[in-house]
Amino acid sequence: EENGLIDISVNNLEIRGNKVFAGIRSNVLGMSKGSSINIQAGQMILTQGAQILNRTLGVGDSGTITISVDGAITIAGDNVDGTLSGIVGESGNEEIANLGNAADINIQAQQIMLANGGVISSEAYGFGNGGNIAIRLTDNS
Repeated sequence: EENGLIDISVNNLEIRGNKVFAGIRSNVLGMSKGSSINIQAGQMILTQGAQILNRTLGVGDSGTITISVDGAITIAGDNVDGTLSGIVGESGNEEIANLGNAADINIQAQQIMLANGGVISSEAYGFGNGGNIAIRLTDNS
């Protein structure tokens, strides 16, 4: 059972990072399943280390990340600490190996541009599994 839902519906979503975390994040630290993140937008821009992040640092699994954008998704650059801009599912991190599974990521958009280190990833650092990534590009011409 999920622990909640982050549900965002906007015309334009633009997040710019800097020295601290900037973005939309769901973390699970225990045994329960993490919250899912659902985003619907006309366009989405993540720059300077901004992230949509769903992470588990425990036994529970991450929730799912689902993004539906009518136009373009642009993901580019990193912040001053080297954090890459991206849509990210994680199980554990470089310091903590754990059992939970990383988030599945589902993306639908007309166009996706990754530049200067922009990432879409779902990875596991411990005994859990990385999530599935499904991308569907639509042709609205």
